[in-house]
Amino acid sequence: GKKIGITALSHKVIRKLLEEVTDAAKEQEQSGVRCMQRSDTEEPSEDIAMARRNDEAWAALESGKANVLGGTSWLWSPEAAFEAVDMLFIDEAGQMGLADDIINLAFGLLLGSIAVAVALAFGLGAREIAARELGEWVQSIKSRR
Repeated sequence: GKKIGITALSHKVIRKLLEEVTDAAKEQEQSGVRCMQRSDTEEPSEDIAMARRNDEAWAALESGKANVLGGTSWLWSPEAAFEAVDMLFIDEAGQMGLADDIINLAFGLLLGSIAVAVALAFGLGAREIAARELGEWVQSIKSRR
């Protein structure tokens, strides 16, 4: 079976997600769903085991004691967690700043691609065309001011 990780900003959100997983498993009559939460403050329940340390949580995944593990980003950030799960579900990704990072990366890649295309045009013999286009581009920017 697959090992699933869940992360969010707060232990309460993680707990709610794990409760939803266990409820859905019961409704669908899916056996074998073993949930665990990494938390110093939350208490275990009938359906959700508790790990007080990261290494305890990862060992539970490794041994099969748990196959769904929830914890904050502190659980998933160490190198030891790199291949601990088959899929990591990130709730509230926008609040973690991931959405902004992805947009900034895409914009940077686009600008980088344009720069490489211009450099290739100059380097591959189309200097006159590239120079003319670049000159028109600079002129249009100046005329907007």
